[in-house]
Amino acid sequence: MLDGAQRFLLDLAQGLLAHKWEVVGITGADGPLSAGFTALNIPVHLLQLRPETCGDQLPSWWNACWLLVLPLASWLRRQQVDVLYANSPTTALLGGWAARLAGTRVIWRVHLAEELAHSRLYSSWCAHLATRIHAASDSVQHSLPRAAQRYARTRLLPPAINIERFSAMAPAPRKGRELPLLGMVGCWRPSCGQEVLMRAVRLLQEGGRRARVCLVGKTQTAEEERYRAVVLSAVKAAGLSERIKVRETVDDWPAFIASCDIIVIPTLRETTGRLALEAAVLGRPVIASRVDNLNGILEDGHTGLLVPPNHPQALADALALLLASPALRLQMGRQARVRCEEHFRLDAILTAIESLFPGPEDKKVTWLNPPQWRL
Repeated sequence: MLDGAQRFLLDLAQGLLAHKWEVVGITGADGPLSAGFTALNIPVHLLQLRPETCGDQLPSWWNACWLLVLPLASWLRRQQVDVLYANSPTTALLGGWAARLAGTRVIWRVHLAEELAHSRLYSSWCAHLATRIHAASDSVQHSLPRAAQRYARTRLLPPAINIERFSAMAPAPRKGRELPLLGMVGCWRPSCGQEVLMRAVRLLQEGGRRARVCLVGKTQTAEEERYRAVVLSAVKAAGLSERIKVRETVDDWPAFIASCDIIVIPTLRETTGRLALEAAVLGRPVIASRVDNLNGILEDGHTGLLVPPNHPQALADALALLLASPALRLQMGRQARVRCEEHFRLDAILTAIESLFPGPEDKKVTWLNPPQWRL
């Protein structure tokens, strides 16, 4: 499935196409993102690496320059790319080098302050190479290296969504004694919070409240498979198997969210807050952990409910409150849609990209998203 950052890129690509930009995607391999570009009729350039360098570790700096930076710089120069949009520190660094060699502007989107904490030197290099930095939150902006702030090249731009792609949908009527549906999407990792949600659902059952749950997520490693097995074993032991449904993928994303009465995000860390935005724009209330990139999107008690992370009892109490009142869920969903329209439109980011140019001209933007590497 596409993750939140990739769905943000596709949304922004659509916005740029509507503004008469030419958009090109660069990826390290075929996958969901390249398929998303293709569906939008956006050409995709595959930046192939040698098989022995495509593991978990970044190849040596020399190999990185030889295999990635120099070919990318040559391609950017030949294509006369005006802007390279980097969506991670790795792409900001390696893509930034290539863009400098090609005379191309670079925008670095920073989603999470933790991306900067890994290495201050690494972040400083990215900041020096970037023409502009788009910070997703106040905490990101305050965590940026001094180099980024000294040159006043940073702009605070919260998460955004292409609202025109989504229409608010009324909750589906429940038949007879059909229980409300809770939806959760995430990788099968402890940090995503599936176990926390299952414990909260068990507490709900002990308190006399019942609901159905749909867990969406695909395992990609043996460790994730083991965690999934542990969670589902606990579900079976608690006698909840009949009310817990597990899906690997979702074909129609808006339809899935619209089928849910409440979207639950019990994560310990959130990169983009994309699911919360999609739920809000479709008119669904969200119960989420009080973490960066969620507490800025949700207005507690108004468009959803925020609870302490890794706190099953607090999550169960919040669920009980919304499950007991369909009217409150409907009201919060409507208010969430209004808040999205007022604060999370794509327009601000599109304007920030176009402000790099003094006047109308032909423009081309490239999205760089190679495989995830560790330095």
